[in-house]
Amino acid sequence: MKRSIVKCGHCDGTGKCSRGDQGFSCSSCQREAGIEDRGDTNKVHCGICKGTGKILKECY
Repeated sequence: MKRSIVKCGHCDGTGKCSRGDQGFSCSSCQREAGIEDRGDTNKVHCGICKGTGKILKECY
């Protein structure tokens, strides 16, 4: 099995989430950041890549 580092698809490699309604951060990333899901919080760290913009992908 091979591993490679690739751009995070959730934040598009920026490290900041804007996947929620109207470009705000999604509820999952808001919860991961310890913020109450208000729906209007902008650009918290991505909960998938932990703000790095990159994830580890396993290739077979």
